Amino acid sequence: MLSDTCDLGFLRVKVSDMTYEELSMLREVSRKETGLEVKTAAPVINVGSADGVGLSRYEGVVASPRRYIKEFGAWMLYCYCYGKPGMSGGGTFDACGSLLGMLTGGTQKKETASIPVQVIQEEYERMIQ
Repeated sequence: MLSDTCDLGFLRVKVSDMTYEELSMLREVSRKETGLEVKTAAPVINVGSADGVGLSRYEGVVASPRRYIKEFGAWMLYCYCYGKPGMSGGGTFDACGSLLGMLTGGTQKKETASIPVQVIQEEYERMIQ
């Protein structure tokens, strides 16, 4: 399922179609609860797969929990944190490992934009109805 409102897609896979080896590589990610506020200057970690599955990791801080990024035409989680080309689709996590958003883009100035986890959840719920 591809979203028509933001840069997201969802894939449904039957667990019964997966091998034991494939299942053993899956990891569950806890997400930041919608009621909990992401604060400016809070530590973040961008994790992606530019260097191999989950091997690209960079630390930074939240610059703005909600900033309109005109290049994406959306309100994003904006961080001062490096994001290497190829990390798009990876996660932006807080210091406790909770998912804050999905890494969407970055600049050479160590700035990144992520789709907030609340937007991902809302879009998923809208699409499965």
